[in-house]
Amino acid sequence: MRNNHIQTMDFSANTQLKRLNCLSNPLNSLNLTNNILLDSLTTGRLNQLNNLDLSNNINLKYLDCSNAVDISNNINLEHLRIDEYEALSIDISNNINLKTLIATFCGFSQIDLSNNTQLEYLDLHSSSLNLP
Repeated sequence: MRNNHIQTMDFSANTQLKRLNCLSNPLNSLNLTNNILLDSLTTGRLNQLNNLDLSNNINLKYLDCSNAVDISNNINLEHLRIDEYEALSIDISNNINLKTLIATFCGFSQIDLSNNTQLEYLDLHSSSLNLP
């Protein structure tokens, strides 16, 4: 589904979908609410998604996006890449299985990693973090 100039995707009927890569599409709508088996999602940085709802995707282990997204229900998440993330904060306190966090060129000024004891790789370069 990469590089197809697709703006809207609805996978609600594809309940067996496990992996989705829709990189380099100017998405403004992506419906994944019925895809509880989804374990890998890459949306990339060219999309226009304002409300990416991943609350039902409880099996998600890999996420690569640049959208403001609530991942508090995604407790199985192991890999999170949020380059050029424009939100001022991100809450990863429920993502206790997180092993990789890549958050480059992000706008948030602080991040709490105290619950992320499984973290093995951390890349926060070129972000706006205020470090003591």
